[in-house]
Amino acid sequence: MKVWGCKIGEVDASKLPPGSDAPMRAAVAKAFREITGDDPQFIFSGWGASLAPEERNVVNGWNAAA
Repeated sequence: MKVWGCKIGEVDASKLPPGSDAPMRAAVAKAFREITGDDPQFIFSGWGASLAPEERNVVNGWNAAA
């Protein structure tokens, strides 16, 4: 079995309207169905995620290179 994971961001929290997780969740569910032919059994998502230190280092490296 496989589980696909994704972290995307960052955005100032004040820019997020109420219910802003719903369109993101719907897009992921739609893509999942298109790729696999099945509905997702679960989606864990939300704007409360954070980056692990290693991920933050990668992001900081990309920003420094830009």
